[in-house]
Amino acid sequence: MALLKYWITFLMLIFQQSIEQNIRSFTMSLMHQQQFQCAATTCLPFSTTIVSDIRQCQTSCLDQPQCTACSFHLSNSKCELFDKTFI
Repeated sequence: MALLKYWITFLMLIFQQSIEQNIRSFTMSLMHQQQFQCAATTCLPFSTTIVSDIRQCQTSCLDQPQCTACSFHLSNSKCELFDKTFI
């Protein structure tokens, strides 16, 4: 009986933590040596920052709820974040 009580308490703690944490993730595809192009001709990023590598650019996108795509330019370390308006 005590084991069941501890198991239920453990599950409740796990469930509570998963609700409290704002976990946002999605699959990102990498396209090497290609320029990101939108379907619309007037597509502009909603945010542009300077980061040191592609991983920081991806993290920046994950940090922004409206971000659905990012583009990293290695030559100038520019990270561009795009929202759903590019589709």
